[in-house]
Amino acid sequence: MFLDVPRDVVEARLLKRHGEEGLFTEERNRAHIARNDLPNYDLVAGSKDRADVIFQMVEG
Repeated sequence: MFLDVPRDVVEARLLKRHGEEGLFTEERNRAHIARNDLPNYDLVAGSKDRADVIFQMVEG
């Protein structure tokens, strides 16, 4: 099973979540997301073709 969420949506949600925590500046949060979270997203996204079932997020 693979949950397919667009990368830009994931990035926006992470930025919102980190911002709500209020621990760091927006600049530091963006750097952390770029250095840690998005590479993890890319790694997992690379396995999408091996999934038996893919659920695509539809905004509406």
